[in-house]
Amino acid sequence: MTKIYFQSLNIDHANLLFEYLQDDALYHYIPDQKYASIQALEARYSRLIQGSATADEIWMNWVIFNDSVHKQPIGTLQATLFPQQKTVQIGYVIFKPFWGKGYASKAVEWLETHLKETFPIQYLEAYVDPQNTASIKVLEKNLFSFIKLEDNDLYYSKHISNQ
Repeated sequence: MTKIYFQSLNIDHANLLFEYLQDDALYHYIPDQKYASIQALEARYSRLIQGSATADEIWMNWVIFNDSVHKQPIGTLQATLFPQQKTVQIGYVIFKPFWGKGYASKAVEWLETHLKETFPIQYLEAYVDPQNTASIKVLEKNLFSFIKLEDNDLYYSKHISNQ
């Protein structure tokens, strides 16, 4: 696997990511929708970039690339920080041509390091569909622990230290 690179989400990414996001297989395990047009995806990205309407949440979104010039996207990465709880909920989508190559595990590893260096957090959390065995493996490889079944999703958590 090649090195991966991250760029904060911007509106222009809609043009770059739209075709990858048309693959029905991406939506088997995530509650997102397939966007009907680039304009609809731009509107979604605009809302994500604006961030939460409350100070209780901080939204962060990145595009994952496998090249340093940011031409070949391989997926997206999300983090929602709850500062008062010192907790971050994470999510990721890897585009189908890049499944099974270790990119999601690398992205979660990068995200943990980035968040620990940037924020005083104690917990990473993730929710995963019980049938999404690939994502479960990603979380377990990154030392997340299964906590409980919550609203038909598996809830995983990882205690981290900023030391």
